[in-house]
Amino acid sequence: MKVRAGEVTVADTRLAIILVDLKYIGSAGDRIIELAQPFFPHVGIMLVAIDDNGFEARAYFHTATFLALLQLEEIDFVEIDLDTPPVPDEELPF
Repeated sequence: MKVRAGEVTVADTRLAIILVDLKYIGSAGDRIIELAQPFFPHVGIMLVAIDDNGFEARAYFHTATFLALLQLEEIDFVEIDLDTPPVPDEELPF
C-alpha cells in the first residue's frame, strides 16, 4: 500500500503524518500505523483523513490538540510503500 507521509513538529512534538482514506481512521488504521513504524521509528504516527467537514485522525495517542494545530500545507509529503520495508540509512557500529 502506498501512502503520502511527512514529518512535522506540532506543539513541540515531532510527528509523522500519513494521509489516508477516511475508511482507515477506524480500527483498520491500526495496521497502517504498524506498517509505518519502521519508516518513523522515533516519532509518533498520526493518520489523517480529509473529509467534507475538515480532518479526522487516528493514532495511539490523543489527537485533538495536534489536529487543531496541524498545518498540512507546511508538510513536505513523500510517497512511501508500506509493503516494502525501508532501507536503513547506515549500519549500526556494533
